[in-house]
Amino acid sequence: MGTSMQTHAESGGKAKAASPDAPGAENQTFEPEAPTERTATREPQSQPQPAQQEPVQKAEGQQATGEQEAGDQQQQGQPPQGQQNQQEEAEQKSRKNDDNLPLPTCHYEALGVQATATESEIKKEYYKLCRRVHPDKNGGDPNATARFQRILEAYQILSTKDKRAEYDARIFVKKVFQRLGLAVDERVVTFVQRCYCVEKVQVIEKQVDRRLVERLTANTPYLRQMSGADFYTIHSATIASAVVLIAGLPGCVEKGIGLLSNFVKEATGQQAPADGLILIVPRDATNRIPQMAQVFATLNWQYGAQLVHADLDRIVIRGARLPAVVVHLQQYFDFRARVLFPTGHELDAWQYAHYCEQNNISGGLLPQAEPEAATVRKLFFYVLQMPPSTPIALVSLAVKALTTVPRLTTAIVRAASSVPVHSEFSSLSPKASAPVICAFHRLLTTSQLSSSVHPRFASLPQLKSLQAIGPFLEDAKESLLIRSRGYVAAKEAVPDDDQWHGWEDILRPDGSLALFWKDLRKKIQERSKTSKTFEPPPAEWHTVPEIVSMVLEKCTGPGLEVDPKKGLRRKKLETPRATSAASPPPPRNVEVAEAAEVSKEEEEETLIEHAEDVILELSKERDPAAYQELGMVTLQTQKRYTEPSNRLSKKWYEQHKASFDVKKVGASETRVRLCQTAQKRAEMRATERQNEGKRRWELNTLGVVLPKLAPDSLPRMLCERELAGLLVLMGERSFPPGLASSVLRRLCRRSDGTAKSEQFLSAIAPFSSAQLMRSIVACERMQQEPKEQWDQESLTVMMTAAARDMHDQPSRFCAPLQSVKSCVLASGHKPFVDLFRQRTSDQEKALPTSAALRLKMELVQDGTCVLPGYSSFRYFGELCGALATLYVQVRNSLCQSYCEEVLSAFDKVAGCCRDWGNGAPAHHRGLQRLAYSFAVLGDVATDKFATACKLGLEGIGRVLLSCEMTEESGWNTEDLAVLAVAFKKCPDEKIYGKLAAAAAMLANAKTAALPREHVAKLLGGFHQAGYVQKLDNFLKPLQEVAWFKKNVSDAQDKELPGLLAGLCRAQDADGLAALDQILQKDNSKDIALNTLISMLKGLSGISGLKVAGLRSTLLKTAVAATNRSKHPATDDVEMLVQACAEDAVALRMLKELICNRRRLENIPKPDVGWKDLATCFKSILGPFARAKQRVQRLEAACGARMMQALDQTSASHSGDDLLTAASQFSEDALALMPTLVEKIALVLGKAAPAKRPSEDLTTLIQLLVKALQAQPELGDELDTWIEQIEALLLEGPAERRLDHVQMQLMGKEHKKLREELTDALGSSWLSIVLVRSRRMAWSGGQSIRLEAPRPKAALRTPELGALVPEAAASPVSLIVKGGTHQGMASTVQGKYRKEGSNHKRPVFKRVELATEPVSEKVLIYYWDDRDGSDGQGWWFGAEVGGQNAYLYNAADGPLPPPTGWLILSTDEVDPELQVSVTTRRPPGAAPKGKAKTDLDAGPGPLSSAPLAFGEPKEPLEATAASKPGSRESPDVPPATSAPAPLTPPAPCAPAVPVDPSAEPESKRARTDGPDGRQGELWKWLQELDCGKGQMLRYFDVLAQEFDADLRQIAAAKVDRDPREGLLNTVEPSFWEAVQVEKAGHKMLFARGIAALQ
Repeated sequence: MGTSMQTHAESGGKAKAASPDAPGAENQTFEPEAPTERTATREPQSQPQPAQQEPVQKAEGQQATGEQEAGDQQQQGQPPQGQQNQQEEAEQKSRKNDDNLPLPTCHYEALGVQATATESEIKKEYYKLCRRVHPDKNGGDPNATARFQRILEAYQILSTKDKRAEYDARIFVKKVFQRLGLAVDERVVTFVQRCYCVEKVQVIEKQVDRRLVERLTANTPYLRQMSGADFYTIHSATIASAVVLIAGLPGCVEKGIGLLSNFVKEATGQQAPADGLILIVPRDATNRIPQMAQVFATLNWQYGAQLVHADLDRIVIRGARLPAVVVHLQQYFDFRARVLFPTGHELDAWQYAHYCEQNNISGGLLPQAEPEAATVRKLFFYVLQMPPSTPIALVSLAVKALTTVPRLTTAIVRAASSVPVHSEFSSLSPKASAPVICAFHRLLTTSQLSSSVHPRFASLPQLKSLQAIGPFLEDAKESLLIRSRGYVAAKEAVPDDDQWHGWEDILRPDGSLALFWKDLRKKIQERSKTSKTFEPPPAEWHTVPEIVSMVLEKCTGPGLEVDPKKGLRRKKLETPRATSAASPPPPRNVEVAEAAEVSKEEEEETLIEHAEDVILELSKERDPAAYQELGMVTLQTQKRYTEPSNRLSKKWYEQHKASFDVKKVGASETRVRLCQTAQKRAEMRATERQNEGKRRWELNTLGVVLPKLAPDSLPRMLCERELAGLLVLMGERSFPPGLASSVLRRLCRRSDGTAKSEQFLSAIAPFSSAQLMRSIVACERMQQEPKEQWDQESLTVMMTAAARDMHDQPSRFCAPLQSVKSCVLASGHKPFVDLFRQRTSDQEKALPTSAALRLKMELVQDGTCVLPGYSSFRYFGELCGALATLYVQVRNSLCQSYCEEVLSAFDKVAGCCRDWGNGAPAHHRGLQRLAYSFAVLGDVATDKFATACKLGLEGIGRVLLSCEMTEESGWNTEDLAVLAVAFKKCPDEKIYGKLAAAAAMLANAKTAALPREHVAKLLGGFHQAGYVQKLDNFLKPLQEVAWFKKNVSDAQDKELPGLLAGLCRAQDADGLAALDQILQKDNSKDIALNTLISMLKGLSGISGLKVAGLRSTLLKTAVAATNRSKHPATDDVEMLVQACAEDAVALRMLKELICNRRRLENIPKPDVGWKDLATCFKSILGPFARAKQRVQRLEAACGARMMQALDQTSASHSGDDLLTAASQFSEDALALMPTLVEKIALVLGKAAPAKRPSEDLTTLIQLLVKALQAQPELGDELDTWIEQIEALLLEGPAERRLDHVQMQLMGKEHKKLREELTDALGSSWLSIVLVRSRRMAWSGGQSIRLEAPRPKAALRTPELGALVPEAAASPVSLIVKGGTHQGMASTVQGKYRKEGSNHKRPVFKRVELATEPVSEKVLIYYWDDRDGSDGQGWWFGAEVGGQNAYLYNAADGPLPPPTGWLILSTDEVDPELQVSVTTRRPPGAAPKGKAKTDLDAGPGPLSSAPLAFGEPKEPLEATAASKPGSRESPDVPPATSAPAPLTPPAPCAPAVPVDPSAEPESKRARTDGPDGRQGELWKWLQELDCGKGQMLRYFDVLAQEFDADLRQIAAAKVDRDPREGLLNTVEPSFWEAVQVEKAGHKMLFARGIAALQ
């Protein structure tokens, strides 16, 4: 005997759900029972019964627990007297019986309890038995003592948990081993006992085949892991079965049972593994399994399959590419093996091949041999999911499979065309075989599996005949007639009651369909004589529903439905509208006769045009060149014209000479005929009416075809006319995606792919290019995603044809004006408008030019388009409006000649309008479109053409003043709105008064029906023109019906400014409140910023409580819209800033939003390029700078981004975008960012141009210079953060890296500060702080110098000085004094300071008089020769370039000349008037005779202005922060609102004129010495030359360049070998900065620097 045990945890674990028990394995849950003396064969008859069951058997009518319940009642002290007597009698009987029984061997039997009894039940029963069997109560029983001891022994075992567990385990194990016929193994007892010691743990035994023990042992870890239970296997070589013990919690044990059951099933081949299959081999082929197992290694290597085992007749395989492996194995077993799936389905080779193909699994292979009848039947039953016992013929199964299975497979097709099916088919009659023929016909015509049909079916004569019917009905010349007959026959067969009629009633031998079938067979017989590839269909087929329905599907028309099963159904159609006399006869196809016509709005013709048509019809009946009788013409015209036409007379005909040629014949007879141009117009209208009728018939026919078309399966027989009709139809109906582009490609391209051009217009007749273009635009708008992929070559062909159609052709008339208008209008929409930008050939963009030529032609030929009485004026005006819109859209894509041609045409139109008088046309639509075209073109054209447009508008205005604007004449609010907007460029009070009167009439007539969009546009036009007050009579009825309150909630974005203007004018409080409420809702977030800005402009100058609240709401909404916009328009932001300046709350909100974290983080990164960076700065920063509004956080964030961009690129690569970005900062903003000023100056200095600089560069340099003079206010929270960061970083090495600083600030001690900065400034907070620091110099990259920036030193470079001399050499102030002319002297005398520049020279403004404050503004400025050489020179005047000038000097120097000033009022030179320059050389200026930079050369703004960064006017007393060794510069105040108090500097010396002979300050002896850091520098310089004082001349420049800091001076030392020369140990740039030229001085400096630590 052998056992195996898999170790596990002490208690069972958790497991997943398991499947049901496996068959053949016994499932027993161990519940310990009272053991008895049992044999291995389990014979319970020989075993004694449990003691507790005897009272139950002997007590009458009591349950097994009755005795226990009675004992409980005795313990409660309330038993009935009768019941006590019965219990005593029962006990006495029980004692007598017990005396005769042997002592029980089972402890549970000894106590009389169940094995599942609880501890309390055992204890209760023990006490009960003790009282009953105690020796004192059974004195006469010799076994009483032994029985009592037996009870005590049983209680001692069962009352102890461990002993009871061991006892239960032994009982359980003993039973197991007895059934196995083995001796008990103590290891199993220990295992079971350990399990019983855990609460709720169960132990279950399972019997399995001993041959599975080895694999079970190998899989035990998997079973344990998946179930959470423990497994113990007991087996022996002498027995055939083994026992598996499963221990654990109930749920885990249940999962373990399921897993073990699945394992047994898979191991025995009863169930396939989840990732594999089982191949069931036929019995006669099992001897091949061993040989197959040997070659399976090849399959394993090739397909990755795994052979689990091959036993008996089953092969278990696993792997990924199982179908390929199954095919190889099936070939090995001659395709006779069956495949068992994990789901339990068992398929043969044919079924498995169908399964693989149905589920897109490659690898399913069919056997080459023909299937047997049983195999075919099984396949069809499996495919159709029918019970195998269903009695049905094999042919019927084949038909059902071919017609009902959604997706056919090769297995089905081969089985359907197999020998068994064909044998049954051969015995059928032609009628009975028709369903089979139909099924194979559909298969061969629609399926891709037609090649799988066996020739025994594919070559059937009946099938070939049926296959020939379809092509015959589609391609034959007589197909139209045959289809019409079939349609008529079907209609005659059923009534139009909208009910289905079955085929039994329809297919009668004498019915209409039988006659149709005879005709069809006759036609096919005639064709079969020439082509002997098929035979006529059998005559009996006319009674087969499948055949008849297949044919009628080719012949159906509107209102008729065909179904192979239901029959026919005919709907009742409306009676078609009668055609006019000019319409063509009905087409041959009968099916279009019953279809509904496509309605199209037609413009009513005028009286003149009706008369022209009448004359044309009469001339066609007689002689076209002959004159017609005037009375006949008048009579026919009066019949046609709907309005009274009493004005028709001889004089009326003679007045319209552009149409009629009147001739008097005889004394009293008058005849008339058409002029040449009038006859052409009439013929064009007649041709258009005929084409309209043809189009209706064609569209009705194609309406049936359109739903059946697909983009990839267009019929080849469609001609150009039909393709054009389909395209027009798709502009009105829904269609599959991609169909319109496919139809257009077929229409415009030849079979070889080249584009069609010649005869295109004739091929698409009766359709026009205008209709096609309009439909393409409609398709583009209607089609959802995915959009149509239009072919550009096809669109080009369409536009080229449209341009050609605008003019006469040799064989056809030109298109009417309405068609030309439609072409131009469609060209302004997608996809045509994109074609102008994408195509490069000018010839392909000739449509606007062609339309312009058409305008000229209409004006030159007869001019009827601008004459009253003709409908062509409306279309002429609409064409002008469409062409103007198109020109504005695509003018940048047209060549210069095309643009000039279009403008030339409108120039002629404007000239025609300018000459209009009383006889001008007054059609409302034509007038408003003409005015619109002039207004649109006037905005984009040159000044010359804008003048022509203005003259054209004036002519239209005269017509408007004379015409009657009433509703009866067709005027509406749309016309008035367009005119109001068009005339805003040249507003005329009379015109707006006329428009306002007409609007008031319309408002009184139908106030509630006025369209909102038209009213808003009308109000906006009047408001922009400044005449909104004239609409008071129009607004009054609107206000009375609360029109604004009702309509403002639904207003579109662009309508709000106009409605707001009307609300303010009408003082509609309810409407304003409603608008305010709408703006406060969430939907206000959809309003564009420019719309809100326009509304704010409309509220300017308007007061009132409601208006004030609305303005506040608008400001807040606009601020929120600015925050949503990533890069708002600069003008919008600037307007918003100006508007918010009046509202402190809105201004604060705007600043908070513009400076929030998200906005700061959205500033473009440097890698996006300078263009995006400049655009962002210009849109969000520039408006605040120009409005003098400070946004310090935004300024700092933009400065940080610019620093990073400057560090990554150079000015040469950035170009003008760098100048644009830098110029968006204000002086105060740059003053607080010295590092940025220094960086910009350095980059500009490296990229200084060789030629004269641009004006933008000059302006930027001047801005940087002004920034150094500015003294901005501090106090923002940002300055406090800067001070804290500086305090943390200034202690340490002189140079730091940015990443090291970031790591340093990541410490826990800085967490609060770091989080505060991140929440306020975003993730780039450190760079924002560094760019604002004035005590640390950040490079924009990784380098950080712990020293104050030196922006002035960066500006004081030779490159920038030479680049912009006027920016550096301009004096700080001028003094004007003297003068002989007392009045002029008092006007111009005083002190002047620099105030900007003009013509690249400084402008000076008087700031104070010699004796009294400034009373009037006086400027000194320069004017170049742009207006002539007479005005070139320096001027005194009240404003730059103004008319009020005082003095003039023709000098051309960079500064105003000192003398020679001409008094303009007297034309005399004042000899005593002097202009002197005042300056004070800054500390560190170069001595006389030395080389100077431009900022040092002469007086300049940097020399006398208050120095902001490290350049004090006078030495300051040393503070605690400026002690030796400290990096703080005493002249850089801390960035806080309250800087530390410093000793005030000594007063500056008064400014005096420069004396060239005066000795430079550097040569005068220095008698005083400063204190603090400057004192250390003073002392160091004296020590250099042993107190001689020669080195003190460099004190000023060292104090300025190095902030008097010896540490910075020591940084100029270079680590080199002193043996190479002491001078080489000093950085060469040091000599340039300090301007040291003498070799002796250089040597002294080198020694001193080398000694510095």
